[in-house]
Amino acid sequence: MNDTTSPGKWRDLGVRAGAAIALLPVVIFCIWYGGVAYLAMLILAAGLMSNEWCRLIYPERNRSLQTALHGLTVLAVILCLTLGLVATAWLFLVIGWGASVGFAWRSAPDSFPWAWFGMPYIALPMAALYVLRADSQYGLIAVIWLFAVIWSTDTGAYFAGRIFGGPKLAPRFSPKKTWAGLVGGALLAAVASGFITYYSGLPGGGKLAMLAALAAVISQGGDIFESAAKRRFGVKDSGAILPGHGGILDRVDGLIFAAVFCAILGLARGGFANAGAGLLIW
Repeated sequence: MNDTTSPGKWRDLGVRAGAAIALLPVVIFCIWYGGVAYLAMLILAAGLMSNEWCRLIYPERNRSLQTALHGLTVLAVILCLTLGLVATAWLFLVIGWGASVGFAWRSAPDSFPWAWFGMPYIALPMAALYVLRADSQYGLIAVIWLFAVIWSTDTGAYFAGRIFGGPKLAPRFSPKKTWAGLVGGALLAAVASGFITYYSGLPGGGKLAMLAALAAVISQGGDIFESAAKRRFGVKDSGAILPGHGGILDRVDGLIFAAVFCAILGLARGGFANAGAGLLIW
């Protein structure tokens, strides 16, 4: 029987909640204000994520070069997008990606397979979040919807997993993830989507709820991917900047996959200027 009263199951709840509450107003302000504040948030997040990823997979002798390469490449991609230079942004990404993989192949063979993931793992979600917010009419609500879905997924998965337990989702890579957590996260994400669509007056609430549940499942894939990387290199957390959560990557691992999925969907349906509408209007 799953013992939900065990204090060990909830010992990190207070610290996790405190860190989330402290961070939430800053993130919401940057999303709401947009412009320079939102851009600064993305650039800061990209720098921290680059540092944590490179500390995770590269030996110390290669770390500084790879961190600088990742950070500068992502910065170039984001700045090109702000200027509308989409093709140039892709060019910077490809060049930085090739350089990172090439350096890893020559000087860090143990890290080489994972080097293929590093640059797109950081750059693509940052670009996705920028593109969604850049929609002048629906950008704000699109990003609020996305963050609400991911936060609800994390919350639902946390409580459902600890209350119900049960079969593991991916025991080889993430021993704490359960199928109950996956379902709980998807359900709460759908509920959060319903609240947002109702109070914002968006049409297609049922379709958006299903989309939220799908994004929740995809976000769990991002969580498992990061867990696999940490397991491969024998690291418990990607960092220690957020009490109870670990590093930035530990906190946004689900957002990384979901943001890219949502941006691709928004771009496919609405184009570069209307990606937010493409995501939300059904």
